[in-house]
Amino acid sequence: MGEIFVDSASLQDINRFLELYPELQKVVGMPAQFRVVLDANVAVADLLHKLDRPNVRNTAIEECAAAGVLEVHAPRWLDKEMTTRTIPKAARQNKIDPTPLFSLWAAYREMLVWDETLQRPEDIDPECVDADDMPYITLEGKVDAIGILSRDKHIAALGGTPLSLEFVLTVRRYARAASVHLNIYVNGSLIGAFGYAAVMAIVSKAKDVFMGLPPIVRALLVIGLAAAIIHPGSRQWILNKLAVVGELGSIAWPEILSLVDKATSSQEEAAGQLKAINKMISEKDGVRLPQKGAEAHSNR
Repeated sequence: MGEIFVDSASLQDINRFLELYPELQKVVGMPAQFRVVLDANVAVADLLHKLDRPNVRNTAIEECAAAGVLEVHAPRWLDKEMTTRTIPKAARQNKIDPTPLFSLWAAYREMLVWDETLQRPEDIDPECVDADDMPYITLEGKVDAIGILSRDKHIAALGGTPLSLEFVLTVRRYARAASVHLNIYVNGSLIGAFGYAAVMAIVSKAKDVFMGLPPIVRALLVIGLAAAIIHPGSRQWILNKLAVVGELGSIAWPEILSLVDKATSSQEEAAGQLKAINKMISEKDGVRLPQKGAEAHSNR
């Protein structure tokens, strides 16, 4: 079996699915989510990256936001700062037309959770030397974020918690590993590899056959069938397979074991990345650590 590719954005669907089934949450855990604030210098760096590499669909921040592992907040001041200062300045420094950057910004800002009350830095602390940074620092505390995605050295001096590019990249590695692990466990990815014979064994109540499967395989198959019942397309697939009589020996054991190994290795990778993330940030209520039985994932 070749390398399994799973779009990390599928974690959003996984999350919604698990919220409907608390008992399943206890088995596989919930995807982690980190609440952050976005500063203008990081936002414009993302736009320049997209402009230089038009083949890149999403930056690391966008990918993590699409996956739901980053909840990215911004004061409305960011929009004004980007359009009146940051983008024009970046265009001058790079000697480029600002128009493409404005277009990219119009799409990029759709992922943000806006705070409409923080529109003017001078309204927060008119005597602050770095007043432009205050909306971000204020918002960090207001939404109980774990920090601010920023390259500004003044953020820490003013009481904010700067988050580096390495933090974002580590969160992305977590999202990619977790998406593979949870999709295999939750979305019934194993059904196709198990083949119709395994489905037949369960449906026909051949308990001796079913109980002869390894415990993790039994759990994965049951979870896969549960997911299939909810998704009409998968349900029809099962019905089509049940219309054919086959031998139990047709089960593709190598593919089964390959998927189980992939699920296990991806779970371990996600747990390792989550541990690295927790080392980068101070303990705050913006992140809730894993509950018992969900070691690879933290709850929102």
